[in-house]
Amino acid sequence: MAVSVFEGHTADSRTFMPEVKRLREEFGIERMVMVGDRGMISSKAIEELREADGIGWITALGSVSIRALVEQGQLQLGLFDERNLIELRSPDYPGERLVACRNPELAKLRAHKREALLAATERNLEKIKARVNAAKLAGADEIGLRVGKVINQYVEWHLREAWRALMFADPDQQAKTTRDPVAPATRSKAALAKVARRALDDGTPVHSFATLLGELATIVRNTCRTPNAGPDAPTFEIVTTPNATQTRALELIQHIRLSTETGTRCPGHAGAAGSSTTGPTRGSAVSGRAARVTGS
Repeated sequence: MAVSVFEGHTADSRTFMPEVKRLREEFGIERMVMVGDRGMISSKAIEELREADGIGWITALGSVSIRALVEQGQLQLGLFDERNLIELRSPDYPGERLVACRNPELAKLRAHKREALLAATERNLEKIKARVNAAKLAGADEIGLRVGKVINQYVEWHLREAWRALMFADPDQQAKTTRDPVAPATRSKAALAKVARRALDDGTPVHSFATLLGELATIVRNTCRTPNAGPDAPTFEIVTTPNATQTRALELIQHIRLSTETGTRCPGHAGAAGSSTTGPTRGSAVSGRAARVTGS
């Protein structure tokens, strides 16, 4: 057994590959399987592992990747009606096996939260309706403003949940399902590391909800007309090319759309398991955490 100790709040992405190299060189291990979460074994690290012979990996797929599998029809939510563990393949992961599992308890928790939010929204809208019926609130502008405030609370909650990975929010929501409800809540090591570094594993800044909205606000749609053209000449639109943070935030928003259409949230926080086979394997989880597994 070997133990390596690093300074506090050092990103896993900076220590993982050096440790892989050290294991092979110091211990002479020719074939091994590295196990870690998605923060530790990133896509960049996996590309490096592919080039090394005799190294497999077990890690997690991100929720955006899992949703892509659902939208492409490769991961069908209906399969989980009879099974809680399935194996699948995707051309996006050539030569790899995907293993997906469902966490029914987490699915119930998320469904309960969603229903509670919808019920609270309906109650608030009923109050507005009662004021309108009693002639205490009138005018399209005033009514629209009050309704907007109610709906925005619901929208903001979904945005905050979707953008957890980009913000100071704790990404480990699975702990909520098992922690003592009486004991004080504690933040995960990953959340504390984000706060200390004020940066994500890829080096980009961590955002608050307000600063992330500000970052997205710099995306602009410009209506243009060719030089020297008359006022009646045709126009065309150009949208600012999103940067890496903006692109990821917009991709994460797709999670909200999918959960509304299916009535179920796709993974992000449950457990997923994978057994090793010849060739790479990944695992994903619906209403749970996705795992990515390789090995022989």
